[in-house]
Amino acid sequence: MDNKLLFKYIQGFTSEEENAKIEDWILHSEENAKRYNRIKTNFALDSFAHTREELSIDRAYEVFRNKHIRPKVPHFKKTKNVWRYAAIIVFLLATTVFIYNGQQAGDMAVPNNAIILKRANGSIEIVQENGSFNVLDSSGKIVGKQNGHSLVYVKDSTKTILEYNTLAVPNGKTFELTLSDGTYVHLNSGSSLTYPVQFLKETDRQVYVKGEAFFKVAKDTLLSFIVNADELNVQVLGTQFNVQAYQEDEVTEIVLVEGSVSLFTDKNGNDPLINTLLRPGSKASFNKMEEGITTLSVDTDIYTSWRKGELAFRNMTMENILKKLERHYNVIIVNTNSAISKERFNANFGNEPILDNVLEDLKRNYGIDYKIEADIITIY
Repeated sequence: MDNKLLFKYIQGFTSEEENAKIEDWILHSEENAKRYNRIKTNFALDSFAHTREELSIDRAYEVFRNKHIRPKVPHFKKTKNVWRYAAIIVFLLATTVFIYNGQQAGDMAVPNNAIILKRANGSIEIVQENGSFNVLDSSGKIVGKQNGHSLVYVKDSTKTILEYNTLAVPNGKTFELTLSDGTYVHLNSGSSLTYPVQFLKETDRQVYVKGEAFFKVAKDTLLSFIVNADELNVQVLGTQFNVQAYQEDEVTEIVLVEGSVSLFTDKNGNDPLINTLLRPGSKASFNKMEEGITTLSVDTDIYTSWRKGELAFRNMTMENILKKLERHYNVIIVNTNSAISKERFNANFGNEPILDNVLEDLKRNYGIDYKIEADIITIY
């Protein structure tokens, strides 16, 4: 299988015929799955810590090509959809992972399913679950520490320069952190958060999320807290809300539990006269293709139940349900039943259900069939 074709597939440039060819090849052997995973993971890790302002897809591809693909591979044309398909889907496939630390000579092997902290200087720390270590800034000063299942940063009012860290959580795991202003964040599987080590005085607090996260924002009546979720921004003073903004999903969702938030897009800018205001018990959906925001009342517990290890889906396409199962269980799911991909379903599986039970429930209620081979699940 040609690397060039695999890279096109990762970006979403391949035809249906090429998709079928590549997916058959991935399923053919465990070695093929591992090779594809290495290519996809290396590309994603080269770019996940950068915001859109810092890194265009042209730069992302150049970094990837220089490290992982022979120079003869041609450069692909930049389009609006490239970022969506090529961005941070680091942990969709679970096999051996290798990342590259620019601060050290040679390659650093990372344990499978590692939680990763990338510092402002590019160095990488493997975060052991329930472990303990001190978080250092670029000068070597302690700015936080790990307390078991959480990173906690401390406030330092003497800082005058913004430094960003990125915490990336793989499929099958979640992790928590407390930012230097006291804001609590719970990251779901396959998600990452880029945030300042220290927020600066007289500057709005801004972070960047890819994937899903629950926020309890520390109240500050003077400085807004802004969550950037790709093309959608959530501005608050102090509140609790859930953000779901996986790069591969067409819709970004904001569910407000407490307080109030103001939503604005990159295209329209932050204009109080046209921003969308969200009230508690409501969900806002931003369609990336249509660039419109809709709202409706919801049961917020359903949308935040993942924090307790539960699986619940409401009016969700089978395509998105399978994506969530991939992230939750750290498996590969290949859907050969395209007829049901866009159909919408409701399901509630409770707390930490066994994957086999979930698949059997889908089979019993919705008529699908499946086959499990190692970590690869094929839906018929």
